[in-house]
Amino acid sequence: MQGGPQDGNETTIVRKRKYLSAEEKFQIFLEATMAKAKDNGSVSEVLRRWGIHASDLVRIKKTVEQGSLEAFGERKSRKPKVDYEAHQNLQAENQRLEAVILEQKEQDLMERRTCKPREPQKKLEVKPTKPNEIWSWDLTYLALGPMVVYLFAILDVYSRKMVAWYLSLNATVESMKRAWDQALTSEGLLGVREAPRLPVALSDHGVQMAKKTARQFFRDLEIGQLFARYQIPTDNSWIESWFRVLKYDWLRFKDYVSFDELKIILGEFVQFYNTQRYHGAIEYVTPEQRHTGADKTILAQRAERRLQARKRRLEINGKLKDQASLAPAA
Repeated sequence: MQGGPQDGNETTIVRKRKYLSAEEKFQIFLEATMAKAKDNGSVSEVLRRWGIHASDLVRIKKTVEQGSLEAFGERKSRKPKVDYEAHQNLQAENQRLEAVILEQKEQDLMERRTCKPREPQKKLEVKPTKPNEIWSWDLTYLALGPMVVYLFAILDVYSRKMVAWYLSLNATVESMKRAWDQALTSEGLLGVREAPRLPVALSDHGVQMAKKTARQFFRDLEIGQLFARYQIPTDNSWIESWFRVLKYDWLRFKDYVSFDELKIILGEFVQFYNTQRYHGAIEYVTPEQRHTGADKTILAQRAERRLQARKRRLEINGKLKDQASLAPAA
């Protein structure tokens, strides 16, 4: 058999048992059995020639007795056996799922193509003709040290007057209600007999504006709500512009460290904005003058002064022209 010891000169083969093949193990068993049968045979010679120990021979003999040659199978591979049939089934299932997903995507795409296109949102028509007709309102957050506070503000679109504001630690519907209570009270629209029609509330689709409790609040007051288009902040640009002036033209140059100090600074700004700051969108009068109707008299006086100034310029220019024409004749 292959791998056995070589004959002559007592050649010694040193090898460990775990590398012996099944045929070699069976050959060792036969030689050891034959050595025992001979009168002058020695098992130790077999062990020496094969390089094994007596304990190895005992295990080999026991294995042969239990299961003959088939028990000397080759050493099992350490690599786990692969179930090729299960692997192929898994690949087929993955391919089937990919095909189903691709087909579903194609169906969704075809449905979107065949669906009726969404109608574009209509631009809001906001053209008030008098005060307290449309109020633009929103909220913003202001930094206060490591935290932020929330400012609710309500602006009259016609006059640009800041009707009311409310500073709160929470951006809740309750804070919004407080701001509107102040606005309606300050304008004399609550608790008055035969009060004028309440203004329309113009806002975006924020939580504080579109929540059920907020809508119910406005329904109870019989105040209509007008919502800006989604993702188009210019539909509510009046209040957004006021927030910008507040933050970049006023608060950025002020120092405050407490909630009360911030409230005082906001009150000063609102007073300045309403009574002293001339607004370009309302012909350079203050929001308070526009709101009270005093702007009509002011604008009429300005027009009269411009007319008189024009007349004086014409008279002066006419005299200069006459003098220039008489000078060559002289």
